[in-house]
Amino acid sequence: MSTFAGPTLVKSSLRWVHCATLLLLTTFLAQCGQAPSIDTHGQFTTGSLKGNYTYTIAGVLAGGFLYQEGGTFVADGNGNITSGNDDFVQGSLVSQSFVGSYDIASDGAGTVSLTIGNKSVQWAITMATDSQLYIVEFDSYGSGGGGARRQASSDLPLLPSGSFAFRTHNAAAQGSVSKVGVFTTQSDGSLTGQEDVLRQGSLISPSISGSISQPDQNGRGTINFQESTGIVSTFNYYVIDAHTLNLLQIDMNSLGEGRAERRTASTVSNASLQESFAFKSSGDTPVSIGGVNSVGNFNADGNGNVTLGTYDTVSDGAPVLNTAIDGSYSVDSAGHLSLFLNPHGTAPMQEVGWLVDSSHGFFLINAADRVEDGRFDRQSTTSFTNSSLNGQFGFVLSGYDNQTPSPVSRLGVIAFDGQGVASFQDYIVNRAGSTNRKGGFSGTYNVTGEGRITIAVPGVTKALVGHLISPNLGYLLVADQGAEEPGRLEQTTPP
Repeated sequence: MSTFAGPTLVKSSLRWVHCATLLLLTTFLAQCGQAPSIDTHGQFTTGSLKGNYTYTIAGVLAGGFLYQEGGTFVADGNGNITSGNDDFVQGSLVSQSFVGSYDIASDGAGTVSLTIGNKSVQWAITMATDSQLYIVEFDSYGSGGGGARRQASSDLPLLPSGSFAFRTHNAAAQGSVSKVGVFTTQSDGSLTGQEDVLRQGSLISPSISGSISQPDQNGRGTINFQESTGIVSTFNYYVIDAHTLNLLQIDMNSLGEGRAERRTASTVSNASLQESFAFKSSGDTPVSIGGVNSVGNFNADGNGNVTLGTYDTVSDGAPVLNTAIDGSYSVDSAGHLSLFLNPHGTAPMQEVGWLVDSSHGFFLINAADRVEDGRFDRQSTTSFTNSSLNGQFGFVLSGYDNQTPSPVSRLGVIAFDGQGVASFQDYIVNRAGSTNRKGGFSGTYNVTGEGRITIAVPGVTKALVGHLISPNLGYLLVADQGAEEPGRLEQTTPP
């Protein structure tokens, strides 16, 4: 890890209201009751983590400097990280190889110990499946959260080919930038496409050109985008499989990340977007980097109308929750989306984006007061209930709140009983490098028909709020005043 100067976490204390934050103080735990008798032992073992993985982490170093990190590693299934490469961006790019060790408990929680350069780095992890794990940095260097995905080994050395939709977000000294777009690669490594860019409160739609390099044996390569405006952005990409790439921006004095997914639909229209969709987005405000986070759902009727939806957002620590939305949309033949949402009682929103296919896509919000972007995913049902959440789930949340120090990342295992009781069996907190691990307390949860979930622990937090994509996967955020902590929830499925 490096300590180059770079963007810092910015927030105004005048905008924050003091209150208790999520599951933090040990003195609160006595108020939470006892865990219900749910079997959360699980069937994970050290052998569950085996193969090639790629990871992304974002957070705040001690001192308040923001960082982005990505890389690849190989786990042997016997507790050893036999090889890895870490790309760390904090003002500039530092790339280092590493080795390490790990252990996995039966519930999927574990630790990973890495030697990266002259640093000993600790991760706390929760495995959702043998191909998906969540990560919190669990050492004194800072607070960060993210995840890792197992790579399709047969796809690692292949040049990504075809048409891809993508989303990127860049926090830079001159101002944050959101981009969504599409590009098509050629066999010679060139690419062309178009994108929507929100920069300094202004939306433009330039064409793009560029190049993509052949990936190495670990699925790591480089991709360059050049706007018709002349602006060039460079990313490392990491192959998850032939359809999916993680992106890490490596330009000097920039902090950027993103995702690209290969498109499958040849023709699209308004009819391509129908049924109900869950969405999540994050971004920056004039007050704070990471100062806005949102989750929600909407129903598209296939004819250009948004007929039903709910919206939860926290901006600079101020929650606006459970707002009904309606609106309209249009999808052109290239898969470009214009979505107009009207949250009742708040200002309308225009979202622009691109479909990957009829089940999901990427978007940014065209707004002058924030730079926010995300994705939407078709929900598996429109009739969720409390019984939809039943079993053991891993979760991760990372951001900041109004405690001192404010950067915080959280990770753990929650058991839902299908009837409204949520048991936190393993709960890990890293607050600006100071770590805590605890568990064995419980709260309540509720799931509405459209998949909106709330999780509350009396005396500790008002709520976690989220929206389900399916009964085993959803988006989360902390709904307390003063907190900006987005995250994810996924049912654990041992191999």
